[in-house]
Amino acid sequence: MLAHYAPAPARVDGPGDTRSALDALRLLVLDDSYDEQAAEVGARTASANAREFGRVFKIDVPAIQPGIQPTLDTFRKANADLITSLQADALDEVAELVDDAWTRGTRVEDLRKQIQDRFDVTTSRADLIARDQILKLNGQITRTRQISAGITEYIWTTSNDERVREDHDALDGTRQRWDAPPVTDTRTRETNHPGEDYQCRCVAAPVLSFLEDGEE
Repeated sequence: MLAHYAPAPARVDGPGDTRSALDALRLLVLDDSYDEQAAEVGARTASANAREFGRVFKIDVPAIQPGIQPTLDTFRKANADLITSLQADALDEVAELVDDAWTRGTRVEDLRKQIQDRFDVTTSRADLIARDQILKLNGQITRTRQISAGITEYIWTTSNDERVREDHDALDGTRQRWDAPPVTDTRTRETNHPGEDYQCRCVAAPVLSFLEDGEE
């Protein structure tokens, strides 16, 4: 009768085959699809912005107006590069984990947990970057539309919740000019328009000076 035995924990294989697998994965991940995805996100943001702008002015506004397309092109290129760079960094970090695991004789189960944790961090970071970039894009499109419509001033408007930072809350309801961004960080004296600061959800409510002057 053969004796029962517990198999030894699986160990990480040598780095050679693993490196080849990672290089193959890199070719699959780092393709041109991010460029298309960034373009689609930009187009959706421009359309949503146009609907809101049209709602305020009670007119139909095309998603792409003069000055909008260059902004979308810049957004597409910058964010495709950001995503690609983020994925490349994550794969490099995984390669380092694999090499270290092979050197130390780490169990496969432990390495799997390390890799999962690394990609969880990368995913969270990607979500933050995406949200920040879309807020910035929306702010840039709003600025372009208002200036193109002859609007020179706006009312800084916050989301009015607990997540609004103190310096932005102090700006809430104030009248600002597009040619003079206000200070949004009293410590660094950094200036921004709504949406330009990191994760800023504030918006610029247009000041319609021709209505204030009593013109038709």
